[in-house]
Amino acid sequence: PLVFHYLKGMVALAHNGNLINTVELRKQLATYGSVFQTTTDTEIVANLLARYSQDKLE
Repeated sequence: PLVFHYLKGMVALAHNGNLINTVELRKQLATYGSVFQTTTDTEIVANLLARYSQDKLE
């Protein structure tokens, strides 16, 4: 799993599978200010969670 730090703490995330639209998602998230440190799909999922579920991550 990859461990991510966010405002309320840390979260470890792992997934089994491949996203089919990684290029599009990465570009879209980058326009919102996301900075990627890896090329993994897991990092894209983490950024999507951070962007669209901020009030729900605890």
